[in-house]
Amino acid sequence: MEMKLRKITVRLVVALALAISSEAYAQLFDYDGMCYQLTTETTVGVLGDRDALGDVVIPEKVSYEGKEYTVTSIGEFSFAFSKIRSVVIPASVTEISPYAFSAIQDGEGPHRYSNPELTSIEVAADNPVFASKNGALFNKHFTTLILAPKKVKKFIVPPTVDTIDSFAFYDCVSLQHIEMPSSVVSIGSEAFRNCSSLISIELPSLLREIEYCAFANCTALTSIKIPDSIKIISGSCFAYCTSLKSVTIPSSVKLIEAYAFYGCESLRLVKIPSSVKVIEDRAFDSTVKLVREDVY
Repeated sequence: MEMKLRKITVRLVVALALAISSEAYAQLFDYDGMCYQLTTETTVGVLGDRDALGDVVIPEKVSYEGKEYTVTSIGEFSFAFSKIRSVVIPASVTEISPYAFSAIQDGEGPHRYSNPELTSIEVAADNPVFASKNGALFNKHFTTLILAPKKVKKFIVPPTVDTIDSFAFYDCVSLQHIEMPSSVVSIGSEAFRNCSSLISIELPSLLREIEYCAFANCTALTSIKIPDSIKIISGSCFAYCTSLKSVTIPSSVKLIEAYAFYGCESLRLVKIPSSVKVIEDRAFDSTVKLVREDVY
């Protein structure tokens, strides 16, 4: 009995210590007009400023109550609602939330918001995790394109890139032309969502996956040719591409997920190869005529 009480007491003490520690590290403070949060005894994360304008330079060190802290992260929604034009990221920042420059709010259904003014992201050359080129954010080795500047009209993806990250070009409403190298094998969810000026795109021949909503609401897109390296056309992948008139589906595709081409009101006829075993609910509008073809 005494042993059980001792174990319970120890657990309560540990829980209390963790609670106190968590509360201490959750401390928020302002420094030079920017909001920060204590994350450890020596580090802080940027929480940003939704009213920030113009050009922002994130410092490597900040002071709070007489103590100096290292800035190591940029947290969720830090600049999602701001109107900053550019941001400079120091070498000390090794973590950036996927939602640092965008956010989801619920109104009449969830909607993502992103900073429409962002034209440049610059990362210190000695940052061990991130890098930048032509105003875009990459991982250190330039194999993943993380975030593109919002007002870009033409973008050439470097030949080292194999992954276009989720939300990379989200809301790039001015984007008209993009060149992807053959090295790209993955396009993340919502990567090109709401790129309303994008008329055409040539998908790399070795592309293996196009994730959920990757090209949703690309309302100027008129045609798309799925490469024969794709096996699944993901849910809502091309949903509400209202100008889409031509879709080429290769014999490698086995599954077309729900809402993949839903809301493509200009699409009238799609040839479905015999390799496609499953077409999920509302993958196409009811007005689209689906024609099965034999593939030998």
